[in-house]
Amino acid sequence: TLKIWAATEAGDLEVVYTHNEEHGILSLRGMPDAQGKPILLCSCNDNTVRLYELPSFADRGRAFTKQEVRTIEVGPGGLFFTGDGTGRVSVWRLSGDSSALSDKSG
Repeated sequence: TLKIWAATEAGDLEVVYTHNEEHGILSLRGMPDAQGKPILLCSCNDNTVRLYELPSFADRGRAFTKQEVRTIEVGPGGLFFTGDGTGRVSVWRLSGDSSALSDKSG
């Protein structure tokens, strides 16, 4: 289960959104899309990286990989990088305002 927490005016934390994820979560990373909307990158144990628009958890796409992604890093211009247990690093680009992803790895 993924939860988004926010601070109240009193300084306490409370859950403001919850999303049930059916697959085990391995890694999380946030990034903005081209319009500045927050996107959550969620690596799952089914060899996918799922993209969710926050705070609604609207599906923004999936990156399909050959191995479980263990780490995600974010770069400029909609780029993000995934690394799996075999040592493979893939470069991906979130394309504009759509949910299209392209693998830039060679």
